[in-house]
Amino acid sequence: MEITYNGITIPFFDPEECKNLDNVKLGDNGLPEQVLVSLSGGCDSASALYLCLTHFPDIEWLPYTCRDLNAPGDADSAIMFIDKMQKEFPHANLQDIQVFEFDDKDPKYFADAQYCIDHYERYKDMTVVGMVKVLLIDRITTSLMQKYDRPLRFDGMSKNPSEQEMIDGGFLDVSEPRRTHDETWPTMVRQIYQPFINVDKKFIADIYFQHPFMLKEIYPHTKSCTGTAWWTNNFTRVCGKCFWCYERNWAFGDELYPIKNLPLIDKPPKGYKGSLKTLPIPKVVKDGKIINL
Repeated sequence: MEITYNGITIPFFDPEECKNLDNVKLGDNGLPEQVLVSLSGGCDSASALYLCLTHFPDIEWLPYTCRDLNAPGDADSAIMFIDKMQKEFPHANLQDIQVFEFDDKDPKYFADAQYCIDHYERYKDMTVVGMVKVLLIDRITTSLMQKYDRPLRFDGMSKNPSEQEMIDGGFLDVSEPRRTHDETWPTMVRQIYQPFINVDKKFIADIYFQHPFMLKEIYPHTKSCTGTAWWTNNFTRVCGKCFWCYERNWAFGDELYPIKNLPLIDKPPKGYKGSLKTLPIPKVVKDGKIINL
């Protein structure tokens, strides 16, 4: 089938495309029988699962999330999404969510991350911590796949806005280059399906705009910001500085994702390394005065 949002039409679980998959068990209809759905707590993966349940409720959906111990609230959002979607789609074959933990600031993974950055072109611009996150989630997912009978691995990753749009928006310098591309990438590779890899966040935003349940029940609880506990005042606000904040604001607008004129937060003191273990109490400044949010 095909889906259309933001004036763009893309295939969605096309049986012909599924023939390109490797070591995935397909049913008589040419579609996967089991699908592992990675939920980050963000709006991309949540919208992808919503469309899956809307159009293919009979497939067995196996949601999981990976809880970052330095930003634990994202996983809580993913858990909430499944609870809400199980109620919205009571007859869909949606299983309970599985939760796994990881620490992307654990130094024991830094050497492996640096090796990937040094030796793989697509990772060359990533930070060590960002690379650790990719590695650990991939390891968790690979292990989880062994529990099932040749499942499909599915996520909602989308591509970046165009370079010109990021320049115009003033956030090209904080973007993740591995998600920037003009050519059409394959959406199904081996055991992995990424249906949104060739569309940007405005396509995702239109899914929310066209489906009231998503905009009212799911969107307010989605998380995009990757700011540390310090820059988000212990996750009580968004940082307004990371790429994901800029991208969300670009796609959804100031009303739904305001990042302008946020109260300033002082620079963290020496010794703070971005983890909750090293988190002191941040000073939040507004109108020249220190305040508590």
